[in-house]
Amino acid sequence: MKNKKINLTKWLILFSILFLPSFLYLYLTSGKHNFVYLPILSDSTDNYIPLLDEKRNEYNRHHFIKNFRVNDSLDFSDFNGNIKLIFATLKSDTFKNNLINFMIESEIWSKLNKYDSIYYLNFQIETDNVSNSNKINTNIDKYFDIKLPKDSFEKFMQNNIWVGEISNVIDEKKSFSGKIIISDKEGRIRTGFNKKNKIIYVYDVLSKFEIKLLLEDIKLLLAEYQRELKIKK
Repeated sequence: MKNKKINLTKWLILFSILFLPSFLYLYLTSGKHNFVYLPILSDSTDNYIPLLDEKRNEYNRHHFIKNFRVNDSLDFSDFNGNIKLIFATLKSDTFKNNLINFMIESEIWSKLNKYDSIYYLNFQIETDNVSNSNKINTNIDKYFDIKLPKDSFEKFMQNNIWVGEISNVIDEKKSFSGKIIISDKEGRIRTGFNKKNKIIYVYDVLSKFEIKLLLEDIKLLLAEYQRELKIKK
């Protein structure tokens, strides 16, 4: 009887050492980011739904951001092969702009600046009553301001970047200023997940919680490209 107890104890210890860690790992990773690819926004024929199980070769099902002018020397297409974080600021709201810039620089760029393939594209929206033309100071070397009048900006965004559920999210938040959208190396829009595995379309740069989600999703996207590169090799 005593030997049976000893053997049982040995098996329990062996199980704890060999199998329990694996079970714990599977349990802890069964939530957020337990998937291969960051969802890609589909095209208009699929009502811009996020493709959770998208197939890499079905490019006809993906929504691509249409090309546009960034400045006198650059188009959006010149950023192909790089990840773009697209957001907007109202030129008239200097205080909020400085806060947005501070959060991007201190909470996002400071943690991602080791990656050369990430660019920051800020639609700087001009309104009729704006007299302040000072450029916001930033240490980010891959930061570009895209200046547009407010009416032109909204028309452009509705048919190109604010598509599908993104438009509804922008309307619900009552403000587009400081809301980041992820565009991948091919110019497609990527969506992410919150902690409850619910789709998140835009990330509020003034929320540390949403910035954390953004950083996790960006790193997942970088890992996706790294994985594809290894497969090709």
